[in-house]
Amino acid sequence: MDKYSDEDIIAICPHGTKGECVQIGGLVIALPATPPKEEIAGHEKPNHMQMWERVSMPEELSRIKSMDEWSETPREFRQKFLRISRRSFAVGVTAFGLQQR
Repeated sequence: MDKYSDEDIIAICPHGTKGECVQIGGLVIALPATPPKEEIAGHEKPNHMQMWERVSMPEELSRIKSMDEWSETPREFRQKFLRISRRSFAVGVTAFGLQQR
């Protein structure tokens, strides 16, 4: 990234991380930073076995159908599933294939 000024770079990461910069059609694009291996699903598998796998929704979460219901649940419940809910509701479509309502 050192050879490009910040004004020339288009960052595409929704979390604001910057990794490798590539130039495509005259645009300099900062790719998202590579996450730590522990955060990559299937990192422990050999490369030829690493592929997307559907993650089953915990039974307790399957009963929540809207953000209103989520906000009405006890704080302890929300803390238990906070990482899943932030990642899922933030993008509008959850990691489990449900639409945010």
